[in-house]
Amino acid sequence: MAAHYAPSLKARIHIAKARLDLDDGTYRDLLKAQTGKTSCAKMTVAELAKVMDRMRELGFKDEPAQRHGRKPRAGGDRQALVDKIGALLADKGRPWEYLTKPGEGKPKSMLERITGKQRLEFCTAADLGKIVAALSYDARRLGTSPRAQQPRSGSPASVGHDGAVPNLPGNAEDS
Repeated sequence: MAAHYAPSLKARIHIAKARLDLDDGTYRDLLKAQTGKTSCAKMTVAELAKVMDRMRELGFKDEPAQRHGRKPRAGGDRQALVDKIGALLADKGRPWEYLTKPGEGKPKSMLERITGKQRLEFCTAADLGKIVAALSYDARRLGTSPRAQQPRSGSPASVGHDGAVPNLPGNAEDS
């Protein structure tokens, strides 16, 4: 193995140490048992690889970083809408690809189904408004929007302490 892999292996070993919840003493014992050394800084690439293999045996899963894609660029009045779309996606923990990649069993992406375009950068302000509306509807439907938690008039939450419905237009009794 080439020496330029050493920094990457050292970083992954330290990530594995944290994910395996190893205290410093246990960690140093593991290093010493595998290589005879107590510090990654003094190890060769082959020794670092041996330590990494042992950490995988202990249950460390070397997963790639989750990629969320890049934020699309938009000019002028469209930037505010793109920012709103980004905020709605972030609230749900969804990446930008949620809009541009076809869903499971679906031939077209959400963006294509709503606007007919393949990239957000090609959308007009009206197209972006449709995306904002769709994501807002989804947030309200799933109950994560502040508006979704507001009681509607006439619902049990708007009934007074005595059980009477407040006098709202349309609720007044005819005399």
